[in-house]
Amino acid sequence: MELEDLGGTVSFWQKALWVFTSPTRCFEALREKPDWLKPWLLAALVGLVPALLFVYKGHHKEQAERIIDHREESSARSDEDYKPLSEEERRQQVAAAQSYTAACVLTTPILGTLLALLLVSGVIHVVAGIAGLAGRFPDMMSVWAYSSLVRIPEVIIVNALSWAADGSPVALNLAAFFGLAPASSVPAALLAHITPFGIWHLIIASIGLSVVRQGSRNKGLAVIFGLWLLLVLISTVLPYTRPTPAE
Repeated sequence: MELEDLGGTVSFWQKALWVFTSPTRCFEALREKPDWLKPWLLAALVGLVPALLFVYKGHHKEQAERIIDHREESSARSDEDYKPLSEEERRQQVAAAQSYTAACVLTTPILGTLLALLLVSGVIHVVAGIAGLAGRFPDMMSVWAYSSLVRIPEVIIVNALSWAADGSPVALNLAAFFGLAPASSVPAALLAHITPFGIWHLIIASIGLSVVRQGSRNKGLAVIFGLWLLLVLISTVLPYTRPTPAE
């Protein structure tokens, strides 16, 4: 389908809406004209909101205090001649740690989402090419950037619930649904990777891959879910393969 068939130039907001309502139509437009910058900016701005709330509520100050406390405890254990910080020295170090923590918290949503977009798109691009779904790298960046928009409601829900719970972490995965701690067992760790919005994201991405690379839907599903399953297995099983320290 050409862009003319879609009624001329398709705006970003039209494509963003189509991701939720008609993903095939969205990716047919992207096949003609790739666009990853606008959806990435939107995702980064949405991710910036909880970071701003974190700083607004002063949590970066609490984190800075913990950093200095931990540094002092470590120094005292490793150096018998260590002298505790004076009140003025501690105030200066805490202030510096606060500035550093706030800067990290506020820049991570922007740089982190960009690096994730480049890395994930690159891996999928290579694997898709091996699977016979060759194409341009900007196409794959567009697919992953737009498909990621379906996770924005998840970010809003999680942060709203966390805000209502006075900052307590909230998860929407199956491990939390069944009341399991992810670190308690391998099955619980696997369930922690399964969220409704996460699966939705993968399905939309597989549709996008098959549309922009003009391949079969099954091949798109195999590439996206195959990579996701491999990543989940590695991140879940790897911690259990480390040798246990001898008592």
